[in-house]
This record gives sequence, structure tokens and C-alpha cells, in this order.
Amino acid sequence: MTKYVALLRGINVGGHNKLKMAELRDALQPLGLQNIRTYIQSGNILFESSESEEFLQQQIQETIQSTFAITSTVIIRTAEEFRSIVNNCPFSEQDLAVSQQLPKLEVPATARNWKTMMKLATMIGE
Repeated sequence: MTKYVALLRGINVGGHNKLKMAELRDALQPLGLQNIRTYIQSGNILFESSESEEFLQQQIQETIQSTFAITSTVIIRTAEEFRSIVNNCPFSEQDLAVSQQLPKLEVPATARNWKTMMKLATMIGE
């Protein structure tokens, strides 16, 4: 089984797209995901699966849409890819203070987002 990190865009932001992480974990279990864990309320998910990233992305997006009536882009990376991104951050702390795109994850780069990514990278090994 492969360890994955899934980042859900636009979940629990500014009072919109409210989604409880316990309910999200429960909704994802029928997909056959193993060891599902979430981090903070913004839709960061760690799990294991033998399926491909593309298949998982589609299934998770469809599950969120059908179960919660929320449209969210799901970005999935293997644990190895995620660790590599975090370990090879090309941005200085000053760069992270200014919003820009993280090219391999398609998410805004901010110091707060980067701290979340570092925590997720740590959780992968737990």
C-alpha cells in the first residue's frame, strides 16, 4: 500500500464549505482507504491505498460532492513526493511571506500553509 497526502481546496474557509473532519473520514472509508487521518479543519488527509493518484483524486472529489454537496479540488501526492517537496522547498521564509503558487502542489505559498505542509510531512512518518 502507498501512503498518500490529500489536500482539499476551499474547505472550512471563511465560514464556507463547512465539513467536519470526523464526517469526512467516515465518508472516505467505503473507498477502501486505510489508516485515514486528518490534520486541522482545512481538509488535509493522510491515508494508505493501493489505488492510483488519479483514481483516488476522482473518487474523493466525487464522494465529497455527493455526500456533502461541496465541490472541492483534491490534490494528491504520495508520501514520498510530499516529503520531497517539503525537504526541497525553493522558497526562503521571506518568499513564503508573499503569496505565490507552489508549482508542484498548485496551492498558494504562505508561511502558514508551509507550516501545515511541514506538519503533514512529519505525520507521514508517524
